[in-house]
Amino acid sequence: MKYIFIILTFSFNLLAMEAFVTPKELAKVLNNKNTIVLDVDKLAAYNKGHINGAIHVDISSFLRIEQNPYKLMKSDNTIKDKIIDLGINEDSKVVIYSHNTEYGNLNSSYLAFILITFGFENVSILDGGFMSWVFENERLVSSKSSKGKDDGNFIPSKNTDIIVDKKYVLDNISKTAILDARESKYYYGTHKSNNTQKFGHIKSAKSSYYGDKFLVDGTLREKNELNDIYYIGFDLKQNQDIIIYADDVFKASMEWYLLYKVMKFKQVKIYEASLLEYFDTKNNPTVRFKWE
Repeated sequence: MKYIFIILTFSFNLLAMEAFVTPKELAKVLNNKNTIVLDVDKLAAYNKGHINGAIHVDISSFLRIEQNPYKLMKSDNTIKDKIIDLGINEDSKVVIYSHNTEYGNLNSSYLAFILITFGFENVSILDGGFMSWVFENERLVSSKSSKGKDDGNFIPSKNTDIIVDKKYVLDNISKTAILDARESKYYYGTHKSNNTQKFGHIKSAKSSYYGDKFLVDGTLREKNELNDIYYIGFDLKQNQDIIIYADDVFKASMEWYLLYKVMKFKQVKIYEASLLEYFDTKNNPTVRFKWE
């Protein structure tokens, strides 16, 4: 019995270390009292079927949609309350997943970004999403809604170094590594991103589409390939400052999550308002039809 307990404890600790976890790894600890599984896709998809015990999270409830057009998160106190409402404890392990839609996938990284920004690091995303879970664990699917546990004892504390504003970006153009997380056609400027005012990209930024880091089945590329992308392709160094942006915070959050959680770049920052704000002003340095 003691040996079995040691194995289970080791399995849970191993899971806690990973930025992306496989369905097999999650299944081993699904019923652990410390495991919290969050479904961040549309409610209709959740109601059709979800992982046993998963709690649905409405990501829009984290956003100041009406007060601000740039998709910024709500006040710090509101975000803290929402994190507490999820029932997260100091020893919790949070696994986030979606139903294999771009909308849901980006919700996954956005919620992870929020949790990490407010001090909770023990978070993972389910590799391959709900479809990979169904393929391996069809019997562990439910259509019965689950509610959050009692308020958690984790006390959120915001890391103000993660989120940067337009002034910070402008002050660091050509001095800091800046990565554009959109598809290359938007970066290059042959197409205009949704809801933005201009074509092209921020001056000195390099194209790093977040979707290129995943395979066609939605699972993450091998670590050696990611190493080649970031260390060789972009010549990034572990301790350097990096700024991530996209047309909005959602696409930026996935690229940020990959760099911060998978690649362990701890100085990576996210321009929360991204191009929704940056392209709103005429004189901000912008480049089109050029690879940098």
